[in-house]
Amino acid sequence: WNGLIPGHTPVTCVPVFTGVVETERGPVLRIYEFDRIVEATWQIDLYLPADEDRLYVHGRIVNAAPTEKRAYWWTNVAVPVSAGMRVVSPGDYAIEHVLPGNELARFPFPDPARFDGSYPGLWKGATSVFFRKPEADRLFIAALDKAGTGLAQTATSALTGRKFFYFGTAAGGQHWMDYLARKGEGDYIEIQAGITPTQNQRFVLAADSELHWTEVYGGLSVDPAAAHSTDYAVAERATAEAVDHRFPKAELSDVDAFLTRVSRQPLDRRLSAGSSWGARQAKLTGKPLAAGLDFAVDAEPGVWDELAETGEISVSNLSRVPADFAVSDLWRSALERSVGRQGATWLHDLLLGIAALDREDLAAARRLFERSVAARPTWLGLRQLAMIEKDEDRAEQLYLFAWAAEDAPAELAVEIVQFLLHAERLQALEGFLAKLPDDIAAQERIVLARASVAAKRGNLDVLEALLKVEFATIREGEDLSADLWGYLQKGRLEQQFGRTPTPAELETHMKAHPLPEHLDFRMRVALEDGTN
Repeated sequence: WNGLIPGHTPVTCVPVFTGVVETERGPVLRIYEFDRIVEATWQIDLYLPADEDRLYVHGRIVNAAPTEKRAYWWTNVAVPVSAGMRVVSPGDYAIEHVLPGNELARFPFPDPARFDGSYPGLWKGATSVFFRKPEADRLFIAALDKAGTGLAQTATSALTGRKFFYFGTAAGGQHWMDYLARKGEGDYIEIQAGITPTQNQRFVLAADSELHWTEVYGGLSVDPAAAHSTDYAVAERATAEAVDHRFPKAELSDVDAFLTRVSRQPLDRRLSAGSSWGARQAKLTGKPLAAGLDFAVDAEPGVWDELAETGEISVSNLSRVPADFAVSDLWRSALERSVGRQGATWLHDLLLGIAALDREDLAAARRLFERSVAARPTWLGLRQLAMIEKDEDRAEQLYLFAWAAEDAPAELAVEIVQFLLHAERLQALEGFLAKLPDDIAAQERIVLARASVAAKRGNLDVLEALLKVEFATIREGEDLSADLWGYLQKGRLEQQFGRTPTPAELETHMKAHPLPEHLDFRMRVALEDGTN
């Protein structure tokens, strides 16, 4: 479940609240958290009725603020992919992500003039296909194998978007699937449902409002001749009939009403705790965030807890850089009130500067960061100044001062390395790398930076040795490892010939020295006509 900001949230890998609600129909498993970026709560309640093979998931987003918010939500379901699999969902046309970039384009669907895009295996590179049929009686999505069997999802009316994502048939896509699952077992497709038509949109959460929906998942069987009819309308109609039979609207409506009521009931048993931000927000606003949700945690009070409770920052919390931050108008006002109570400290200025930077008020941010650093030159204050400094010489100096300051984290070294590499300050970068402790130098992004320097310097032996590493931090759509392999092979050919190779010579060499699997994360492939 991806929310409440577009794409993949930066708090994907942090603990969340979980627990069980006992009901007259059986237990409900709840997962929830407060999103401090949007400043709203999300929760999903999972319900598997006794002796059932249909899973119900109730979603709830609560905005307890007196102002509207803009939010995002997409449910993502991984389904094993098989040869000849077809994805069926109501669709008169499709919206596709066009690579490179993240642009959207409208196409007929299933568009047999190109190829039948409802068959994921016909897509060569990674792709997202959004199904669009706004007037459809009921929206659903099903991934069906050659025999017409597979997994289906449908939901109440709040989920208006459906899509599938596939890593494609290229070696890089296969590597992604193997890496995210298990080698040889990872082939899968993602079928998804969202509140908006595409993932490039957000929706409005009205002030003091709740948004609810219920999804249901289960196996589905459709007559294979109909499911794989060359007439997509036939496949869509047959799948819709199977969905109506498997997930009757009346039953979904009944479970939705039940889970909507349960969603406001407190847990009977907590299984895990999430962040402190929900409790802080409730203290600051003086009102509960969502009925039934308990955000209490056992944690040492930090800066933000003190601001919410007393309006002042204690001496102990003024002695160190905090670990997390808030930039909303609500917390900025709390900081400004605190300045009025106890006067501006280095920490007030630093936190207000970060909030100003989030608003893109660079002049105010710079003024506040400079004042904070003048009072106490912390690594974070110096880093903030370096980040907004346009003069590269000055930015480099500030970054190095930040690294030399007390308690500078390893992540700062990674950022400094990326800055120096992007700015083509190779001599400074090499000097910085030479002084790093071994454990920090082993960070993957630093190893990749060393490989980039070796490529630029023509140090092919060093580059080749570094490319033996299997990297875990290559990002979706990032071709860095493939590019570095290309630099290595071109350099080897130049050594062999004593000159720059021709394009044909390089192409022949690359075919003889293909990109190794462990480096191949390419999500698009070049076709004969030059398209992707």
